[in-house]
Amino acid sequence: MTDKTILYYNNNAAEYVSSTEGADLSELRSRFLKYVRRDGTIADLGAGSGRDMLCFAGLGYEVCGIDASAEICKILALKGLDVSCTRIEDWRPAGKYSGIWACASLLHLEADKVKEFIARVHEYLEPGGAFYFSVKTGVETGYDGKGRFFQNFTEEDIDGLAGINPELELADRWNTADELGREGTEWINVIMTRRESR
Repeated sequence: MTDKTILYYNNNAAEYVSSTEGADLSELRSRFLKYVRRDGTIADLGAGSGRDMLCFAGLGYEVCGIDASAEICKILALKGLDVSCTRIEDWRPAGKYSGIWACASLLHLEADKVKEFIARVHEYLEPGGAFYFSVKTGVETGYDGKGRFFQNFTEEDIDGLAGINPELELADRWNTADELGREGTEWINVIMTRRESR
């Protein structure tokens, strides 16, 4: 994630949390949790408002998160959430998770960084564990008017990402409209699972 993008979230942390914590992503979480063992652990990459962490915790999962914005991490700490201030590309957890949730976060990385992350994400998953991510399609790659970097993804890009890591298999993929009502914004949702040990 670029320094300019992080600066935006640091400078607008309270507003961003307030504007996104009420989005109803229950359907996305339900589809993801079908692939996560009931007593499992979940890592939220780009925890944002903490909305999804709180929902997962409320369902009994052990949850931790990361976010690149120090100001957002401060807000989440006040909510009692276990979040470390770390960029996704720098994340190297010691343990393995039953599920990794990256909702609207990988899109702030350049394409090569996304590929590098997907190539190693199985190292942080238990066998059979699930990795969810969502990205935007139909946007222009580069910086928006607020100074945030976005990487556009096409359906063909997702096909390519699905074949990067032989330790993962594509479990589910679907498109959704924007829950915050932004016109012209469409999301591609992907779930990959780590192959069971043989």
